[in-house]
Amino acid sequence: MCSRVSLPALFSLLLACADEASERDGDAENLRDASTRDAASMLDARLESDAQQEAVRDSSPQPELDTGISKPADAGPPDAALSCTKPEEQKFSFFLISYAAIRRESGSADGFGGNLGGISGADAICQRVAEVSSPCQKSKAWRAFLSTTKEHAIDRIGKGPWYDRAGRLVANSLPDLAQERPAGAHAQIVNDLPNEDGVPNRNPDGTGNVDNHQTVTGSGVDGKLYTQGAAGNNWTTSCGPSGEAWTKEKATCWDWTSAEPQGCPRVGHSWPRQGSGLHWISVGNEGGCAPGAVLADRGGLDGTRRIGSAGGYGGFYCFAVTP
Repeated sequence: MCSRVSLPALFSLLLACADEASERDGDAENLRDASTRDAASMLDARLESDAQQEAVRDSSPQPELDTGISKPADAGPPDAALSCTKPEEQKFSFFLISYAAIRRESGSADGFGGNLGGISGADAICQRVAEVSSPCQKSKAWRAFLSTTKEHAIDRIGKGPWYDRAGRLVANSLPDLAQERPAGAHAQIVNDLPNEDGVPNRNPDGTGNVDNHQTVTGSGVDGKLYTQGAAGNNWTTSCGPSGEAWTKEKATCWDWTSAEPQGCPRVGHSWPRQGSGLHWISVGNEGGCAPGAVLADRGGLDGTRRIGSAGGYGGFYCFAVTP
């Protein structure tokens, strides 16, 4: 027979079972909380350990990954490439731009003519040619010895001294420079001013002399903008084959922006041309501003409006601003 349980006893039994279940649930919750705390502590410890190991790796020299790509040699401090270490390169501050450089820069055997991109374009040509000859010349400011209607060539180049690519003296000062031939210039170059490689330019490649003495300056004998008929400016001829009227713009190919068959740029002689003038800055007027190289002796202007019609290629002098 089934035993009978009174209602109060049954109610007490149910309450006891409920309390026991609650205790079990509480113990499980406590276990879960403890497990979570333990896991978090372990994760924190692992992260701290990883951070310490990363710091050790960062402070230790690491082997380079071999990518198979060769690396350039260490160039040293950023300014190292700008420093000229050889004495002759340190002094280098003058050249007559060669025909080879004119061809390279212009992309034409006829050269630029009178359009050099203005005076700033001429300066940029000087800078590039100097750096091709001696990369450390990037540390210097190179200027074209050209007068414009707004500026004199002699005022653009500093106060001296100036030396050629081989370290030979060209002139110590502006007064020495503004002579028929530069006063005090080294005997090897005074009567044949050298190009960017330090080679006397009359025989630039060692194959023999060429007639390339005409060098554009736009200047009178004092290195200032040429004025037709001014005192000391010899060979004051008219402008062009037809004897047209002379102007300052024509003497500078319109401030070195025109390559048209017009004008009459003023030139000097890089080497003394017996019978036609000795002055390195100012001797005569060229036939015109059009491109054209004439390296054979024609005995004077050939009747064309080319910038090299009397023996030249539109070459000009370049100076580093010193000091």
